[in-house]
Amino acid sequence: MKHCRYCAEEIQDAAVICRFCNRSQVVAPPERESSGPAWVAGLIIAGGIAMSVFAYVNQTSGSRGKAGVTELLPPMAPPPALVSIVDTSAVEIRAGHAEYFDFKLSDPRTCTLEGRIVGLAGGRRDVDVMVLDDDGFTNWRNGSQGRAYFSETRTSAVSLHVVLPSPGSYHLVVSNRFSVFTRKAVQIRNAQVTCS
Repeated sequence: MKHCRYCAEEIQDAAVICRFCNRSQVVAPPERESSGPAWVAGLIIAGGIAMSVFAYVNQTSGSRGKAGVTELLPPMAPPPALVSIVDTSAVEIRAGHAEYFDFKLSDPRTCTLEGRIVGLAGGRRDVDVMVLDDDGFTNWRNGSQGRAYFSETRTSAVSLHVVLPSPGSYHLVVSNRFSVFTRKAVQIRNAQVTCS
């Protein structure tokens, strides 16, 4: 036997309705708690629909020539590329010879060679400094005139700031070919290319 939930009269255990007050004894499952008012759920659904429509319009706007959101934001530029060529406290160059440093650039952006070359010893401490591409280097080695992106003759100190078209192969040449007897020593500091 059990008691009615409403009138407290004693009724059968299997009774579904109380015979005294005629009320149902079936316990309804508890209502789920809502996460918020109904308008919040509607707002979330409406926002999802709006975002889907916006994404579709943005995705198809390129074919019609209209500006989409991706066109409004500037593209992220890749970080500058750095190519180190040479950094040494002293290079000895025999009379009638040259030292050269080869480097390749594959970055399509504007590239700039910078650095400093200073004569340390030998005669007037002067050298020829050139920056050449492959054709210019071949011409120079054969004793012909070739195109140089940079050329400074018989200098004892020079700062490099050379803009190079990229991509390509290049050569930094420090020459003592004009000297018949005198060895030279030079310092080459932070010769490097930055592409940005």
